[in-house]
Amino acid sequence: MTNRRTYALPMTVSHTPPAWVTALDPSPDVAITHTRSLDGVDVEARWWIAEGERQSFGTGPRQVVITISNEASPQASDRGINSGVLRRIEQVIAEMTRSVSESQPPQVDQYWAGVGELVRALPDSPRSRVGDYYGALLRLYEFLEATHAHPVVDLHRALNENGRSVSKETLNKQLQRARLKRAEGGEA
Repeated sequence: MTNRRTYALPMTVSHTPPAWVTALDPSPDVAITHTRSLDGVDVEARWWIAEGERQSFGTGPRQVVITISNEASPQASDRGINSGVLRRIEQVIAEMTRSVSESQPPQVDQYWAGVGELVRALPDSPRSRVGDYYGALLRLYEFLEATHAHPVVDLHRALNENGRSVSKETLNKQLQRARLKRAEGGEA
C-alpha cells in the first residue's frame, strides 16, 4: 500500500485519514479538507486526487458537507439549510477554493522538483541528440498528461522554470515532431 496523506488547512499532515477519506474507492493519494463556519452553519469542502487522476486543487471541491452547528441561533436551527444558506455558502466555497489553490501540500512541491530534475536531464537541444531529446520530451509530456488537466501549459512552465527558454509554439512543434518520429518507428 502506498503512503497516503491527508491535509487540512492550514496545511498539517495527518497519517491517519478521516473516515470520509478511507471510504473513497480508489483511495486518494492526497486529500484536503477546508472547514469554515458562517452564521451557525459549518461548511466542510473536500478535495482529493487518486493516482492517475487529472483533478486539480485549483478547481472546486469534489464534495461539500453542510451542517447546522450547535452554536446556531434557534431561528437558524429551525430554518435549517435553505436556499438563503446555500446562496451565502456559494461565496464561502469560492473563497475556500482560492485558499486551497494558493497553498499547495508539500507533496506538490516535491512533485514539481522531480519534474524539474527530468527537465534538466533532457539533452541540451533536439539538434544534439535528436532521438533522445524527442523521446524524453514526449515521455515527460505523457507523464504530465496522465496527471494534469493542462499538460502543455505545465510542461512549458517546467521547461522555462528550469533554464529552457521555449515558447509554447515551439514546444507544440517539438511535441508534434516527437509524435511523428514515434509513429514512423523512430526512437521517440
